[in-house]
Amino acid sequence: MAYRQVVYASSATIVFNEQSLNALLEKERKLNSRNNITGVLIHMDGSFIQLLEGKESALSETYARIAADPRHTGITKLSDRTVDERSYPETLMGFRALGDSELAEYPELFQPENGRWIINPASDMDSRLRVIFDTFFRINASGRY
Repeated sequence: MAYRQVVYASSATIVFNEQSLNALLEKERKLNSRNNITGVLIHMDGSFIQLLEGKESALSETYARIAADPRHTGITKLSDRTVDERSYPETLMGFRALGDSELAEYPELFQPENGRWIINPASDMDSRLRVIFDTFFRINASGRY
């Protein structure tokens, strides 16, 4: 079966603390369960990157709802493709909050430069992931929220 997979990045318009992130995750996991949407959400200093996957109609509806949400802005679609298998088949919405300490654990992939994170130029990271993380770090560095 073919699935649609979308990756986007955005900037929060409000400050998300642990409580508000947990409330967001609880609500969205219920909606994802109902619509058979899987994926993962990463939050870093007011920026989000999310991978969503599911059937075309359900994912289109989910993405439209997300795009209309006033709690974030600057939504940038980084990837929109059809895949034969889900990357996160059992995960309604995986979540990871990233900070300097988490990124510093992977110097072979990431390094700080001029006050922001970049991909280590020596990294053998897949070119698609490189574009996704580079865009995410640029959005994060702009401090849009």
